[in-house]
Amino acid sequence: MARQGGEALTLVPALITLLTDFGLSDPYVGVMKGVIYSRASDVRIVDVSHGVPPQDIRWASYWLERAYAWFPRGTVHIAVIDPGVGTDRAVLVHEAHGHVFLVPDNGLLSHSLRSSADAVTRRVDVPALAYPTLSSTFHGRELFAPLAAELASAQRQPSELGEIAQNIVAPRLSETVTSPGRVDGHIVCVDHFGNLITNIELPARAAEERANLGLHLGEHAFSLVETYGQLEVGASGTLVNSFGTLEIVSRDASARRNYGDALGSPVSLRWSPK
Repeated sequence: MARQGGEALTLVPALITLLTDFGLSDPYVGVMKGVIYSRASDVRIVDVSHGVPPQDIRWASYWLERAYAWFPRGTVHIAVIDPGVGTDRAVLVHEAHGHVFLVPDNGLLSHSLRSSADAVTRRVDVPALAYPTLSSTFHGRELFAPLAAELASAQRQPSELGEIAQNIVAPRLSETVTSPGRVDGHIVCVDHFGNLITNIELPARAAEERANLGLHLGEHAFSLVETYGQLEVGASGTLVNSFGTLEIVSRDASARRNYGDALGSPVSLRWSPK
């Protein structure tokens, strides 16, 4: 059970999610799970992904923002994409939408998560936890895992962990910019199928008007389709993915191979307003 906003959010057994850039070829993920079970043997652990490219905070921020809502209220979400491990970077415990997020202070928390009406962010007082001395390279094992276990099992409460955080690192996942007939954003990640995922949601007005509607990446323009099957084999287009943002796709092929991964590249959704 985790608690949010001072009220108990009961989840039996408690649930913890893991999002990291550790991959699965090394023991890092398994060791984190071992630590969690050592502190709270009844919890459940769900792997959101361990395939985030190394140190790619923006990529991880997108998936943290888009995945958490599919879990029950009271879930504790660990995100360890932490190139600043071993430095004086802070650790944050963030409460929003009935969920608890445990992250390094490096821009992982998106604007959306920060702007929730019930959002509370605290800077964890690490020395007060009285954990054994931390290594300089694996805070996932020595800090994030035990603390998440204690939060999920109500051995600790977020309100006890530190003062309200001020001036935390700005989000690495940029917001979109909207103007008449246009929304500007970026390619933020690429999925297993080679789809180029943007941070742009399809505005209702654009979907209704649709005149000259297209997503633009450099010199390329992609028409909007509703399903992959509406494209000819090998053809490309854009559609709203299962997490609510536009992505560039190629039918039975990889948009990444066709257009490069384009990570961070600007994209724009354009249409002719009535």
